[in-house]
Amino acid sequence: MTVPTSIVSSIVPFDPVIGFTIVAGVMLTVFVATMVVLALAPVVSNTWTDRVVSSAQGGPSIEPTDAD
Repeated sequence: MTVPTSIVSSIVPFDPVIGFTIVAGVMLTVFVATMVVLALAPVVSNTWTDRVVSSAQGGPSIEPTDAD
């Protein structure tokens, strides 16, 4: 039984739970950093606010003559 255990431990040098925890922690850090950048961008840059406001109003509109 020690031979297969030593082979497996040489192939996988760490516990899969630790690997999953590291990957999840990195993804959570990236997500939080992205949310912080998006939240602070209008405060830092005036052009960012202009882009957000102009893109929100740029959608199609229905004219009163186009209604059924």
